Amino acid sequence: MDLINAISNAYCKAHDRKWNKIYILLDIHGTIAESNYDNKKIVFYRHAITALRICKFKEIRIIIWSSCYPKDIKKYVRMLKRQGVRVDAVNRSMEKNNRTGDFRKKPYFSIIIDDKAGFDHNDWHRVSAIFADERRRLIYVH
Repeated sequence: MDLINAISNAYCKAHDRKWNKIYILLDIHGTIAESNYDNKKIVFYRHAITALRICKFKEIRIIIWSSCYPKDIKKYVRMLKRQGVRVDAVNRSMEKNNRTGDFRKKPYFSIIIDDKAGFDHNDWHRVSAIFADERRRLIYVH
């Protein structure tokens, strides 16, 4: 599972560079919810919600990354919040431009969780454990 390496690399890089945040770029359709583009009935994958709810570590920032229309994204964000999932941003970088990068068009992220990037929603049951293991392994300190 490539996500194990992505999470491990994100924590290692953050630890080595003394960064205090891990940014997750998170897709909606086919990743945390069934691909239902009419948006009449939203069905979240059970393990996705559980994993995202558990991953409320202080260093993690979740950025929803979706091509949905704004009214639909608002609906998803409201539903995620009701499910106990914190969403920190939508379709934007949380980092400001700096000497090494321009984040006006490409958001900064540590990890991308998207079915188009190879993520299989059947792997959600492992995600929270992977985050917890990497955190413990590096004794990640804010």
